[in-house]
Amino acid sequence: MSLQEKLTAALKEFDMLPRPAMKVVAGVSGGADSVALVHALTRLEENAPEIIVCHFNHRLRGRESERDEEFVSRLCEKLDLRFEVSSCDTEAFSKQKKLSIESAARELRYEFFAEVCEKTGAERIATAHTADDRAETVLMRMLRGSGTLGISSIKPRSDNLIRPLINVSREEVMEYLADAGEKWVEDSSNDLTIFTRNRVRKQLLPLLETFNPQMKKALNRLADTAGRQSSYISLQASRIFPQVFTSPGTKGLLAGSVSEFRAVHRAVRSELLRTAYATATGGLERLEFSHLEEMDALLMSPARSGAVSLPRGAAMEKSYGFFCLVLRCGAADDYKLTVKGEGAKDLPDGNSAFFEKTSDISLWERRDVGHFSLEKTGFPIEVRNFRPGDRTVPLGMSGTKKLKSVFTERKIPSFLRTRLPIFTCKGEIIWAGGVVISDSHKAVKGAQNLRIKLDGLVPDLLETRRGG
Repeated sequence: MSLQEKLTAALKEFDMLPRPAMKVVAGVSGGADSVALVHALTRLEENAPEIIVCHFNHRLRGRESERDEEFVSRLCEKLDLRFEVSSCDTEAFSKQKKLSIESAARELRYEFFAEVCEKTGAERIATAHTADDRAETVLMRMLRGSGTLGISSIKPRSDNLIRPLINVSREEVMEYLADAGEKWVEDSSNDLTIFTRNRVRKQLLPLLETFNPQMKKALNRLADTAGRQSSYISLQASRIFPQVFTSPGTKGLLAGSVSEFRAVHRAVRSELLRTAYATATGGLERLEFSHLEEMDALLMSPARSGAVSLPRGAAMEKSYGFFCLVLRCGAADDYKLTVKGEGAKDLPDGNSAFFEKTSDISLWERRDVGHFSLEKTGFPIEVRNFRPGDRTVPLGMSGTKKLKSVFTERKIPSFLRTRLPIFTCKGEIIWAGGVVISDSHKAVKGAQNLRIKLDGLVPDLLETRRGG
């Protein structure tokens, strides 16, 4: 098959362009691969897209970088394509973000592509990754010790990102350009062996091909196999996730049952933890295999409690039969809210409370609902978080007791204690939401009482603790 035929087949097989005239952002550096990509896309006869060429000048190679930008601009004029360009001091950005030059360049480039998509309404981003790029990436991930998910990276399609040349070799790219009479520019940094990818391309792959001349094809088959396995594991993890993580999950906190987690197959547990981390923190940045191993080891150990520090200020904490992934820097600061009358009130950390006067006792036994005597309790009511030294009179007792002691006796984990709303009236604690009601303010059945219904993250976590 020719390059054009392979590109057309990939577009169909992976449903990259399901409709005619779709707007597609094509990342074009000016190198051979990207020139072949944009040229072949313009030759499509079926479902031909509207192409928007994007070039990002990383300002890393002085005059050569300017040359590349000028080349792509002229190419767009020749092919009558819309041209979008941007630039940034990538080296300064990499230092600011503490990223490698390669990672910084990629982040800036894809951020620019996304901006152009938003501006133009483009639905796809096309990049010129080839089968050679994929083989190199597989080797790099293997050297890093990646699992099936890492090895399966550079997929033909990932959401709105498409790679039409994924089954095309670099040799086929060069043949295509020669036949088309198209020129390209060479990136001199591709010869620098300070970059891992260049060493893999120039040193490691040629060595491996002395053992297997079809090494690149073998690595691509491995990526395909790993992709299918990874996809199946992800599917299993998505099905099991609601059983293990029984709290709703908001950015900043997600809790689950230790016993449910332990019942999951080892191959799926890592994916569960990866998804949980992304849910709690908003992404997977800086999460490494070693972090997943530490979390898994803690949850599978007989230790009743423990913690694992994670990137981005996050942590996983285990206590009293369940565990929590928490973004510590996302925890609420000390707060105090005043409730002056009946109705709903939003609280920090994903909670809310509803206040009403009622004689109804249908919710009397629910732990997320508190009932209080109107003779001793009334508005305004203050809601705040737990403070050291807090005391109350637990239901059934006559003297005060430290809330900390109550929490310990009832096995309330430390990370949940800081998120429990504390309800007070005239300076006295009437309810540690979902945990303990003050005997001094207890309701009277059959009488008109004040009812407070707690909703959101805390009651769900308390149910997780009860079931874990």
